[in-house]
Amino acid sequence: MSPGEVQQVADFFVPHRGAATFPWQSHAMWFYSQMVRWGHVAHSPENARKAAATYRPDLYRAAIAAIGAPVPAANSKVEGALLHATPVGAMRGTLTLGPDGFFDGEIFDPGELDAYIARQLPVNDPLLGTN
Repeated sequence: MSPGEVQQVADFFVPHRGAATFPWQSHAMWFYSQMVRWGHVAHSPENARKAAATYRPDLYRAAIAAIGAPVPAANSKVEGALLHATPVGAMRGTLTLGPDGFFDGEIFDPGELDAYIARQLPVNDPLLGTN
């Protein structure tokens, strides 16, 4: 493009589409699992609750209500399980989430946090000095 040239791009900036900016508590829990994995915090039920509480879908819903955008009805979801665009339950209107796979093919179910963390912890890794 050159100076002064204007180009129209459909849907260039739609920050709420597909719940892209929604504060999923499952995202907070995944970040927490990685903090545990790499030794930044000890895993405990209390720490897991604190991590989940840092993401506030209730505040997001209240803030976005004025524009009438659809928002997820749930606060959390299984991460990495969507292979294609999938309609989900929404408050106001319809909502479709896009694929959300992890590059390693893993699926993170926040309801199975302990098992996920156990699978992620390095075992007998001489480079990390773990047992």
